[in-house]
Amino acid sequence: ASAKEDEVEFWLRQAESACNEIENGDAADHAFVRLHAVYLQRGETAKAEQITTRIKNREQRARAHIAIAKHYAEAGNAKRCKLELNQANPLAIKSRLREELVEAYLQLAESPPLAISFITEQHDDPKARETLCEALARHGHLDEALKVAKNEQDDETRFTLEAKTALAAAKAARIDDAEQAVRQVMASNEKYTGEGVWCELAKAL
Repeated sequence: ASAKEDEVEFWLRQAESACNEIENGDAADHAFVRLHAVYLQRGETAKAEQITTRIKNREQRARAHIAIAKHYAEAGNAKRCKLELNQANPLAIKSRLREELVEAYLQLAESPPLAISFITEQHDDPKARETLCEALARHGHLDEALKVAKNEQDDETRFTLEAKTALAAAKAARIDDAEQAVRQVMASNEKYTGEGVWCELAKAL
C-alpha cells in the first residue's frame, strides 16, 4: 500500500474509534452512517457491512443495507444485492422506506416477485398495495401490477388500484401499457373517464 493509502486507513481507524466512543444514540448513528458512506465510496463493502450492524436506528440501518445493495448491483452481483435488500426488508416499517425498498427490488434486483412478496406478505394494506402497483407500472411490469389490483376484494379499492396503475404507467411514458390499463379500467367502471391518463399520454408524446 502507498503512504497515502496507509494514512487514509489510519484516519478511518481513528474515525471508527471516535464513533465507538459517542454515547448519545442518535449522534452515534449519524456518525456511523457517515463512516458507512465513506467505506462504500472507497469500495470497501465488507467494512461498510460491519458498520451497518452498529447503526441502531432501524430506518437508517435499512437505508445502509439498500446503499450496499446498490453497490453490489452496480458490480453485477445480483445475489448479494438481493441478500442486502432482504436484510432491509424487516426494517422497512415507515411508508416512505417501503417505497424505497420496493423501488430497490425493481430497479436494483430487477425482481418483481420479491417486491410483490415484500408488500403482500408483510405490509398488506391498501396504501402499500397502491405503492406496489404504481412502482410495478413505472418499471414496465403492467401485468403484475394489474394482477395485484385484481386480487383486491373491495370493488372501490380495486378500481383505485387499477386507476393508479394506469396513471403511473402514463407518467412513466409507457404509452402502450397506460393505454391498455386505462381501457381495462374504463371497461370495468363506466364512470371512469381516464382524463388524467390521457393528459399524461399527450404530454409524453
